[in-house]
Amino acid sequence: MIALAIPRMEFTSFLAVYSALFVGYFYLVRNDLSIQSIFVIGMIARVIFLFSTPSLSDDIYRFLWDGRLWVQGENPFQHIPQYFNENQGNLIGLDELYPKLNSKQYFAIYPPINQFIFGIAALIAPLGFFKAQFVIKIILIAGEVLLFQYAVKLLKHLNKNRALVALYFLNPLVIIEVTGNLHFEGLMATFLIMAFYYLKTERWAVSAVFMAFGVCTKLIPLLYLPLVLPFLGFIKTTKYISIVGIVSALLFIPFMNLELALNMLNSIDLYFQSFIFNSFVYSILIDISGDESKKWIAFVLALVPAFAVLRLAFKNSNFENLMQRSFWVHSLYYFFSAVVHPWYLVTLLALNIFQELKYILVWSYLIGLTYFTYRTLPYEESSFIIALEYVVVITWGLIDFFRSRKKQAVATH
Repeated sequence: MIALAIPRMEFTSFLAVYSALFVGYFYLVRNDLSIQSIFVIGMIARVIFLFSTPSLSDDIYRFLWDGRLWVQGENPFQHIPQYFNENQGNLIGLDELYPKLNSKQYFAIYPPINQFIFGIAALIAPLGFFKAQFVIKIILIAGEVLLFQYAVKLLKHLNKNRALVALYFLNPLVIIEVTGNLHFEGLMATFLIMAFYYLKTERWAVSAVFMAFGVCTKLIPLLYLPLVLPFLGFIKTTKYISIVGIVSALLFIPFMNLELALNMLNSIDLYFQSFIFNSFVYSILIDISGDESKKWIAFVLALVPAFAVLRLAFKNSNFENLMQRSFWVHSLYYFFSAVVHPWYLVTLLALNIFQELKYILVWSYLIGLTYFTYRTLPYEESSFIIALEYVVVITWGLIDFFRSRKKQAVATH
């Protein structure tokens, strides 16, 4: 029913279907499904979304906007949409998109891998919506298939039950947000799992290439780079980060100059200062200190995961430690962020295939309740729902964290 377009304003209908999906999900992951069954069920769920238009997100229109600009010789990072609306010239396909954009005053923020995919969709479908979003869905589903394959191979290398891939591949939030709403966190997760797989199999140069692909899909994998230091050592880590930097620079070349870099950074900065969605610590501090403190609060909170990364970068590590630390640093980043959309959890759910932590599964359900925000115009968050979400998640997360620490301590003795 969600695939058949329950509008996000109809929260009661959404919640009923979403809850039913999670009941089914928890039932399935508790059963001993074969790898083949997991793959078939997950693919059927994704294919259902192929022929629907995103109903819970309107980001697709910015994707198509950027793609249509690029294939017509304009750089999507050069000007805000309002500029092109007033100076269209011979550009086609923009009139139908502009009224639907949710970011008319912002420069493009999507890195090059995204832009290449937007461009492919625009080349195939220069006008209209359905064919273009169909192309993007096919690409994202292909990414999900790759993630499935590499996750199963990595689980085998780690001597873990390969059926753990179901924790990600059958999760309703993942299916809805990646295939339904066309968010690229799933593709970023694919590149990260591939990077970890090649690290585990001692092909660190290949791993660095896929890590760069992850960075050029969403910038957040930059957090992971210092964590490889205790695993690879100083010399290999230097080479690893150099490869990530070179590949990333090559991918940015079609778009990049100093002005464009400043525009992108400006939009990212404005995004995290202008928008607050489903934040916890950040919102509490803003309520206490006032809106004029947004900038320094955002800066101080960003230091928390940064200090965690620096501390962990100089602690001894094996491969399992590296994956655990990546997971917890990523989690910490979201706990202190100003914006935590439901689809942000997709990458954590992919990493959790190898951690088996319960808190992120609970969070993947609870974060769906934040769609309550969109029931009215103007949008209005529920403080009760956010407080409930984070109290449950933080409590469960702390339990999981200390349990994992205890298991790790037992394993090392």
